[in-house]
Amino acid sequence: MLYKTYESFNEDKNIRDLAWLYFLHITYNGELSIKTWGKDNRMGVKLSDSMEKFQLKGLVDITDDFYKSNSKAFNILLNYFESSSMEEAFKKSIDLKSYSNEKDYDEYPINKIPIKFWKKLNQEKEDVIDDWHDSFFTPWWNTHGNDLILKRWLKKNGKENQKMINEFNLRKYYYPNPLPKEIIIYRGLKAEYTSEHNKEYTSWTLDLDQGKRFAKYHFSKGFTAKPDESKIQILLEAHVNIKDIVMFVGGEEHEVILKEPVKIYKKTRIK
Repeated sequence: MLYKTYESFNEDKNIRDLAWLYFLHITYNGELSIKTWGKDNRMGVKLSDSMEKFQLKGLVDITDDFYKSNSKAFNILLNYFESSSMEEAFKKSIDLKSYSNEKDYDEYPINKIPIKFWKKLNQEKEDVIDDWHDSFFTPWWNTHGNDLILKRWLKKNGKENQKMINEFNLRKYYYPNPLPKEIIIYRGLKAEYTSEHNKEYTSWTLDLDQGKRFAKYHFSKGFTAKPDESKIQILLEAHVNIKDIVMFVGGEEHEVILKEPVKIYKKTRIK
């Protein structure tokens, strides 16, 4: 490994030191004030201790006022945090999950470094996906998930749009926590279920409470403090493979889109 710094990346202190190097070289463009940051402990080790190690390895210069990284620091970060794909970046993030304490806002989320680094190195790709997201989801949400929107997208420049969907799904599948290969999905209905009424694509949710909410309330009248309650409330449950998901819409409703037919595992009458 070029510019190898540690024999073992998996040792706790090594990861925390490298997180400081990332913070210095990438987040703060290679310069941190000693007075401001020297005693900072947000990586689980003091910045000053980590910088002294990297100074001995010729990666950081320490002046009277600043810690300054050099070009060798970037090569070290490439060796330890670079990923060949977004999927690999997410997997590395999962491996570093123990280095994230979501309840401690003073602690830096070390596990997110592989994802942040991927986006930094592949900004053009990320911009393309962001643009695609806006151009697809604005009409999708405005039409309350009309499946014609999805069908048109798949027919128009199909291979490229399918590629965008796959990239988008990957982010939803892995982050913040990876989903199992088999998942349970729910669909709330306000009428008796009959498969003949299904469209080509149907919306489901990963969240049981959201499924019950869709079965219970009418939302067609726009925003109201208390929406009308359905007279008939049916909850469908299906067990599907992760590959059966056409698109992970996500959001607060944890929406996913599947192509019919979907085999119903259980049908429950709530009311």
